[in-house]
Amino acid sequence: MLPLDCPKCSSTTLRVPITNNRLSDQIVRRRVCVDCGHKWFTVEVAVPDYAVGWSAAHMHKPVLRVPLELSAGHTKLRVEAVEERDRWGRNEV
Repeated sequence: MLPLDCPKCSSTTLRVPITNNRLSDQIVRRRVCVDCGHKWFTVEVAVPDYAVGWSAAHMHKPVLRVPLELSAGHTKLRVEAVEERDRWGRNEV
């Protein structure tokens, strides 16, 4: 998974001074760590509904329940599931 904490100092105190949401298949953000000043970019892409489930273990927030291969422009990424579905199609908690 892409780091949303600072990849340099692991701080969670971040700013997002620049967002480009004018692309049809992706949103690009520049992130800046308030603590150490490190700057990096992240890309947000759409995922299919079947890949997301609601997790009691994560404060009833959405999480990936199946691994996905994502692409944004020329970048390809494989993301792993946070929770597996049980045999009845529900997320395990």
